[in-house]
Amino acid sequence: MSGIQTDAALAACVLPDYAGGSLLNLMASIEAACGGPGRGYAPLHAPPAGFGSARHLVLLLIDGLGDALLRKAAAGAFLRAHQQGQLTSVCPSTTASAVTTVLTGLAPSAHGLTGWYIYAGEVEEVIAPLPLWIRGQHHPHAQAERWCRKVFIDDPLANRLTRACHVVSPWFICDSPYNRHHTGRAERWPYRGGVAALFETLESVLRRSEAPTYTYAYYGEIDRLGHEHGIGSQEVEADLARLDAALEAFAARTRGLDVEVVITADHGFLDNPPTQQIHLVDHPVLARTLSGPLCGERRLAYAYVNPVEREGFECHLAEAVGETVFPIPSQAALDAGWFGPGARHPRLAERVGDWVLVLREPWVIIDQVSGERPHDQIGVHGGLSAAEMSIPLIYLPPA
Repeated sequence: MSGIQTDAALAACVLPDYAGGSLLNLMASIEAACGGPGRGYAPLHAPPAGFGSARHLVLLLIDGLGDALLRKAAAGAFLRAHQQGQLTSVCPSTTASAVTTVLTGLAPSAHGLTGWYIYAGEVEEVIAPLPLWIRGQHHPHAQAERWCRKVFIDDPLANRLTRACHVVSPWFICDSPYNRHHTGRAERWPYRGGVAALFETLESVLRRSEAPTYTYAYYGEIDRLGHEHGIGSQEVEADLARLDAALEAFAARTRGLDVEVVITADHGFLDNPPTQQIHLVDHPVLARTLSGPLCGERRLAYAYVNPVEREGFECHLAEAVGETVFPIPSQAALDAGWFGPGARHPRLAERVGDWVLVLREPWVIIDQVSGERPHDQIGVHGGLSAAEMSIPLIYLPPA
């Protein structure tokens, strides 16, 4: 595969703007506004006017609400009216990496969760860190609590802030081992139901709090519907309309409470046609060069290569998939700072394999392990396209 072709393809990619325009920098600014000591990351280079002035600061993360969706959708007028600009996500542009950055205030390079699947050498398994299951087993591992202490960094953002901290999230994830570990001393408030229940719970938390607070609220329906129906689907459009109306009503009800609301996302989306999928099972010669399953994401995967196959891997990959995949030596991606500046997780290099496989838009690469059920997705993310990486920065000032 030509290095010139790969360089040209990567020139069209959007890398995180960790210098002041990424989700990581938003969290650095939130930490500073809420009395935290910081972890050495740059703040936002263009924070909203008045940011940090209210008694109550709310961060609402809308999973999957990329900037492209907000710009193109018919719904979302209230959100667009309060949009301050765009940010980049982190790398990879996926929930496991980005939400962990939100909950810890750390770059993926520091917290070490580099995708939906990671190879965790501490337990010698490929795991999905959010549900804490071994790949191929669709239930939390019996040792999930112990695994948290072994695999995850113990540095929750909430434990560093001087404000009372709250987390509002769906009931089925609110008290998961992952969430309990990463939310630290924050008080967790589960909600059942859709967007109305989210804002009812959030409002209740704010009304009972006299002292200054920081509240992280999470809404995941757009992500779920995007995966299932596609990000351009009627289902996503209808849910965005419900969310927009509920947010406007919430803003009206909370006037006078001295609340500022920052709204963003963890990533955006692409729709992936079935004709633009690479299935590793169709390429047995390539598959034999690997020492284990692919990790990371379908749009940005980490390949672990058998030592005796290192010289031939790139050639086999080019023969199998042509120019739909751009292989980057993992060390080169680390050196270029894709996963963030500053301190690194002690197992970061292990968790990004030997090669980072960057997929051309909108291609994906799919492998399957024993016990794993096929899982079709129309909407995908995790890659470095503008649609996946660009997320909105929305700000509702205190009123």
